[in-house]
Amino acid sequence: MNGPPGATRPRWLIEAAALLLFVFTVFYRFNTLGGALGGFDNDHFVPFAFAKQVEAGEQPLRDFVGTGLQGAWPSLTFEASAWAQRVMGDSLRSEALLSVWGLALAAVVTFRAAALVAPWPLAFGVTALSILIGPKLYSYPKVVVLALAAWLCARYGRSHSGALASGLGVLTAVAFLFRHDLAVYVAAGALTAIAVGSAGRGWRRGLLHAAAYAAVTAICLLPSAWFVSRHAGLQAYLDDSVFAVRQESRRTSRIERGVVFTGENGRALAPHAFLDEPQNAAWWLFYATAALPIVVLAGSALRATDRAALWPALAPSAAMALLVVPAFLRGNTAARISDLAPLMAVLWAGVLVLPFRVTRWRTWSAGLALLAVMAFSATVQAVWTVGNVRSELDTSGWSDSVGKLARQAARRWDELGALPAAYWSGDAASPSMRAVQYLHACTAPDDRIIVLSYQPELLPLADRRFGGGGYGMVPGLLILYRNQATMIAQWRREPVPIVLMQTGPEDETEVPFILEYLRARYRDAGPIDLNGGPVRVFVDTGRTQVRTYGTANLPCFR
Repeated sequence: MNGPPGATRPRWLIEAAALLLFVFTVFYRFNTLGGALGGFDNDHFVPFAFAKQVEAGEQPLRDFVGTGLQGAWPSLTFEASAWAQRVMGDSLRSEALLSVWGLALAAVVTFRAAALVAPWPLAFGVTALSILIGPKLYSYPKVVVLALAAWLCARYGRSHSGALASGLGVLTAVAFLFRHDLAVYVAAGALTAIAVGSAGRGWRRGLLHAAAYAAVTAICLLPSAWFVSRHAGLQAYLDDSVFAVRQESRRTSRIERGVVFTGENGRALAPHAFLDEPQNAAWWLFYATAALPIVVLAGSALRATDRAALWPALAPSAAMALLVVPAFLRGNTAARISDLAPLMAVLWAGVLVLPFRVTRWRTWSAGLALLAVMAFSATVQAVWTVGNVRSELDTSGWSDSVGKLARQAARRWDELGALPAAYWSGDAASPSMRAVQYLHACTAPDDRIIVLSYQPELLPLADRRFGGGGYGMVPGLLILYRNQATMIAQWRREPVPIVLMQTGPEDETEVPFILEYLRARYRDAGPIDLNGGPVRVFVDTGRTQVRTYGTANLPCFR
């Protein structure tokens, strides 16, 4: 069998399946938005805040901090959101459509990749699972890039085409411009695909393809390297990137929570309900995902009846997963596991077909297949729990009727299209929304605001840009003294009437230069409540107060 599994099926059936996955993803994710922050996580507003700066004509490194892994021009994470705002309007709806369409595209590409290693109905099933696990909207670049990498590597494994090797070079450059670490994972998959593809065909061809891959990647990234060199310096940028990664790793270090055997009612969990407990479901998904690439590599490396089709298609995804699992699965495992959804889908497709493809396992294929199905069934149950699938299907309308699906989509369309403008007046739903109203009402559109607390949603929702280079947006970036000096230098050049700062004893030692400048130029106007607790409002003593705002009589400058 030289073609992809299921190639004898009518092509229109596979195209219809891909379209169904796209439509399902769009309505499943879009319809379940709404509520606090429009349904977005507050972490989503970190890249979105930088995207609003880009929309206003600024660029990372040249005008604000590059956040460690996204500063090279053009920063596609920021540029994509800025483009959506320009084309579809300044609203959360535009950001939602961009993110949801990105996840839907990833689902289609994942299906294509899985169909290269397994029959298309099985590929459809594992792809559906990758949708239901619910990747975060702000993770759409990761999911899209990993899906494209798995698909292109699998295609290269079948054709060993020089054009595809060059295409992987383009994808690596694109991955770098979304997030630099993504390029490392794509490169691991690409080089594995080339190495496996050259086995038995002569190393000369493989070396030529590897050289073409590296050359295309380098050429595509030359403008970015020039930009970084001009506006930051390559060594300084590298140092900042390493520092940012270390800080993030410390902040999100994984805590092993193990499993629980009793439910909230204190009773022992029944065996069939073990994975209905979220902590147990996250535990299973972590270890199952970590084991997948090892199982696939061990199985595919054995002599297989269809080795020419299976091994080259699976090995690159397994190689990427070996790097991605320890890199991504930090901190909140239940939330981060979904970032690996495309690789999980492709590898599960491989695990489910391996028992029937490995010649040495032919005697035990039925037993091995049963084990694979049992493990996959447990994964389905864990995804159902972690992804809160039953509730999401009901909220989206998919478990009800086409009518509910359409009505829910229309409601979300109108609600998200009205945000963030709807937050600026009326009764605020939370303390943070009252702070949004204050910032929008009491500063001019051209004013900058500095928030020295992890509240990334405040400024995008208030329709205001950040000042001081955005160092307050990412925890830990202000600790280096040279970063504090850079922030103050930019701060001096900008109109910053208001600074919100969460102060504590540690600030005296961690950000001494910032506090010194703040106390010299600003006065403490009192506290303002946010969802995470109160912060202090500091106002520029050189600005003329026009009026006071709210019951706390906070200074207002327009």
